[in-house]
Formats: sequence, structure tokens, C-alpha cells
Amino acid sequence: MWELVDKYPTSREANFARNQLLFEVTDPAQREKLYQQLREKDPDNPFHPWNMASIYVRANQKLPEALTLLDLADKLFEASRNKQAKIHYSEPTLKDVRLKIAITRSEILIRLGKPGDALSVLHPLKPQFTSGSPYCLLGQALEDTGDKRAAIDAYLESVVRPSKDQQQANARLEALWTSEKLGSERELQRRVAARLVQNFTTADYVPRVLAHPAPDFDLTTLGGERVSSSQLRGKKVILDFWSVWCAPCLWELKALQDFQEKHPELVVATVVDAETDTKRLETVIRNRELTSLRISKAASKLREKFCKGGVRDTFIIDEKGFVRIEHLGSSSRCLALF
Repeated sequence: MWELVDKYPTSREANFARNQLLFEVTDPAQREKLYQQLREKDPDNPFHPWNMASIYVRANQKLPEALTLLDLADKLFEASRNKQAKIHYSEPTLKDVRLKIAITRSEILIRLGKPGDALSVLHPLKPQFTSGSPYCLLGQALEDTGDKRAAIDAYLESVVRPSKDQQQANARLEALWTSEKLGSERELQRRVAARLVQNFTTADYVPRVLAHPAPDFDLTTLGGERVSSSQLRGKKVILDFWSVWCAPCLWELKALQDFQEKHPELVVATVVDAETDTKRLETVIRNRELTSLRISKAASKLREKFCKGGVRDTFIIDEKGFVRIEHLGSSSRCLALF
């Protein structure tokens, strides 16, 4: 790709190569050079400054410059509404990208020690939040400005929604709950459960029926039972990925065990990450009375074969080995599909 850029610098193919290299190279100077070249070739493209700002955020470098780049991206997206603009974006696309830009802006402001400014960005956008990540940022901003009770509510919302920040939100929620002396761990779990029920009811969940082959898996449960995709042909399977730090996961484990006992013709298999602390896992099993639930440890790459989301992830696989239903997040109502 570098040779293509050097030999045919003005070609469209060279610009495709620059876009690819921007995310693949690790040298900051090379990235900045590629960004400048992309801007020179296509100065009206709002994705170039947005991408460069995201790179700075991931590297936790040049955060003030990243804010300036986000302002430029916002300006260019707004300019695309002009009838004379070369590129036009649909209103739903504009709404989506500008929300993402605002969330990135708030993350930068929090890192720069400006939680109040982050709150002014996040609060008006709260009705648009769907994933857990912006709620986690809102919780951080509220906590940093001293509004700890409101921060707990924000972290609660983050915990019950799958996202890359779910584990962080859970840790922050538990720490705040303890420091504010709001009750026992069991009382916190009950509050999480209530929020799960509320969110699930409001969402009016309707399953999306799928039909694609399930990735192969070969698991050994903590009890020594082998559970593999080839071995389970001819049976309906519920495959559930969870974690010991995930409060919604813990809330639903007993329901999965009870469901298996009521439906012995099905196979319910649950999976935790191979790096899970054994003592903490044993504590969960003991406290939740998981005497018969199939629990296996597996490398995280297995879950990633099924989905790139957070936990919990639940997949219903039919007798022929096809994924028929997938659900990310709280899934107890999925069990009614059987």
C-alpha cells in the first residue's frame, strides 16, 4: 500500500490505501502525514478529522487537538446539508454520527478534567442513548462533579446494556454503592434486576429470526462433561456467554438452570472466559446454588466468533447447527421462545 501511495499519489486507489494505512500503522508521525494527505485530497470529507480524532483518543494522545478535529468534523457534517455540497448524508446518518462525535467529545473532556463540560454535552443527548458506553461516561461525569446518586443510576443503565465499558461500569457501580453505604450486595443485585425488568418491558423485545451456521465449539464443563457442536447435532441448544462481574448475567443463571431442569430435551450450556478467577467463580456457583448448570471455561476468541458485543450474549441453535436467535443483554424472555 505504501508503494501504491508513493507511485500513484493522485489516484483514487492511493486514497483507499491511505485510509487503510491510517488505521494500520502505529507510528504517530506516519498517521498524521496520512491524515494531512487525505485532507488535501478530500477537504470536505468529515470522516477524515473524525477518524484522526478517534485515533488520538484511543492512543490517549493530543486530546486538545482531538477536540479541534471533532469540531471540524461537526462543521463539515453540517455543511453537507447545503444543496451545493458535493456529498449529502441522510438525516438519520447525520443524527447518528453527530451523536457519536458528541460522545467522543465528552470522553475527551472527562479525561481532560472537565466533567462539567462533559455533562453539558451528554445531558441533552441522553434520550438518544441506546448502548451502555455513553451511560458509563455520564456516570463518570456525574461522579466527578460530586453527584454520586445520579452517577449510580447512570452506571446501572450502563451495566444492564452490553458494551465495551460494561465491566468498568460494574466496578464503578459496586464501589460507589459501597462507599455511599446504600445497602448490601444482594440489595444492589435486586436493584439491577429491577432495572433489567423495566428496560426489557419498555423495549417490548421481539426476537429477530436468523439462519446461519453456528461456529464450531468444543467445551468441557467444570463437572467434566464434554459439550461440542458436532456432538449436539439433533438437539436444540442454548449457548450463553457470561462473566462473574456482570450483574445481569448473575441474575439470570438460576433461571437458566431451572429452565434446563424443566426441559431435559434441550441443552443449556454456559461459558465464562478462560481467565476467570477460579475462586470468584466458585463463590458465584455456591451463592447462586448452581448445582446442575453446565458451566465451561473457554478463551474469549470463542465468544468473538459468535459476536463482538459484550456479555451477556445468548444464542439459540437449532437441531441442524444453525443459529436461529441471538440476543445481546438480558435474555430471560428469550426462553419463552421454546
